Amino acid sequence: MALLYNSSKLLLSATLLLTKACVRRTDRKVARKNAMTVECHAKSWERRVALGQTSRGYCGRVQAIEVRPEDSDLPEGELERRLLEFGFTEGAYVEILHEGLFGRDPIAVRVNDTTVAIRRREAMAILVSTSDTA
Repeated sequence: MALLYNSSKLLLSATLLLTKACVRRTDRKVARKNAMTVECHAKSWERRVALGQTSRGYCGRVQAIEVRPEDSDLPEGELERRLLEFGFTEGAYVEILHEGLFGRDPIAVRVNDTTVAIRRREAMAILVSTSDTA
């Protein structure tokens, strides 16, 4: 019984530590997101680039969706429809949150307040605006 009690006590303390760490990490992420949003909105937008060419931490606005046959195995209209359903509409705020370990694929993208994972190959169809200073 003593071993079971000590194990549960250890598990409880580990859970509390993890919970506190997650709360602190979440607070930092929210503060960083707010700072990046302000920084991104303050920039002047001039140049368009494919979202698939950007790296982690990039933020910008969707300018257009231009699907080419090499962007996906799906028909052009189907890929465009799916991207629009995900929220990649003109003017939507995008931020690349994570990249896959191998080949940097897939990528996790925050679109306005939604997070989605897409292949870089499909992200090449999404044209975003960026600043010359970025």
